[in-house]
Amino acid sequence: MQTKIKLSGFLLLAVIFLGHIKSEEAGMKYCAEWLQTFVKDLPIHFIENQPNFNTL
Repeated sequence: MQTKIKLSGFLLLAVIFLGHIKSEEAGMKYCAEWLQTFVKDLPIHFIENQPNFNTL
């Protein structure tokens, strides 16, 4: 179920992005799985973080 709000003819949708660094990834993945157990009306996805820096 997707929540949609119309305001003056415009369709408004909301997205929440929670940032994380590579070392926090396991906890963020668990958090997404945990949220899915009781938040049934919203899609919750874990998106793997790509490295921000290259090591030489």
